[in-house]
Amino acid sequence: MVKVSLIVPVYNCEDYLEQCIESILSQTFKDYELILINDGSKDKSREICEEYSKKDKRIRLINQENSGVSKSRQKGISIAKSKYIIFIDSDDYIEKNFIKNLYSNIIEGDIDIVCCNSKNFGLKSENPKNIEKEKIITNKMDLLEDYFSLYRYTYTLWGKIFKKSIFDNLRFPKMKYAEDTFLMLLIFQKIKKIKLIVYDGYNYRIQSQSASNTLDDFTKLSDILKRDKLACDICEKFNEQLKQKACKNFSNDLYALVVLYAQEKEKKELKKIYNQIEKYYNYIKEYDKNIKIKEIRFKIIKLFFNNKFLVKNILRIIYIFKRKR
Repeated sequence: MVKVSLIVPVYNCEDYLEQCIESILSQTFKDYELILINDGSKDKSREICEEYSKKDKRIRLINQENSGVSKSRQKGISIAKSKYIIFIDSDDYIEKNFIKNLYSNIIEGDIDIVCCNSKNFGLKSENPKNIEKEKIITNKMDLLEDYFSLYRYTYTLWGKIFKKSIFDNLRFPKMKYAEDTFLMLLIFQKIKKIKLIVYDGYNYRIQSQSASNTLDDFTKLSDILKRDKLACDICEKFNEQLKQKACKNFSNDLYALVVLYAQEKEKKELKKIYNQIEKYYNYIKEYDKNIKIKEIRFKIIKLFFNNKFLVKNILRIIYIFKRKR
């Protein structure tokens, strides 16, 4: 049995795939298997995977019809031979001591997950909020506090090593956006001990044509609000302060999405989006201190539903007013 299983979903990434695989093969830690899940790629990604699998017996290649990254990861977990799992995106790469550092930490003290820091590269972007000091977290409330403080480790599946057993009876969500975050929120409820280390071991590529950037607006809207609702449901089990943080976050996302998606061109699409927003709005309104203002906003949308120009500009005025309060 190998000590670590690395799972890399692959889809149309011929320009970056070799860098990803080479960074894995050049690791100082050697006792691992690399599972490449070719998810119906239409470029040369499959050929690249096949070539590498012929060169190194640690590489296992699975070719499947396009099913999405979540199903690819689920497939990788189901065939993994190790007790420990690492996820890597096919357009990213890892530092040479990445596996060694994460593995050495997770086998000490019965740790469920070890998280390290990441660095952005590619297109210019803001630096992520990374781990500032090494520590072990055993309190789930601390994890949720870090989630609302936007620490990157709470939002991604990569940059970590997991006990494989964490994923027993845990299914990946049917989402195309924010699926990592949704799953991490579920994982937080299962684990007993998570370790944070100050090590910049993962390199995350920022690119304009990433999968999340090419999704339609309604898909993003639906998935963001699903994630926010899950956070509310989880926080309600702890205390009033966390619940309020979750609902405030939910409310802010909801309002931002109202402003953004009220600019849709087609009335049919606008109505579809509005119905989705109203569904979640009714869920959070009991926690919203500004409920009267919020109700007015939604009444305005309904009142001027047949005039997109009025909807768009009135919402912009409200948005400006809110920011000046």
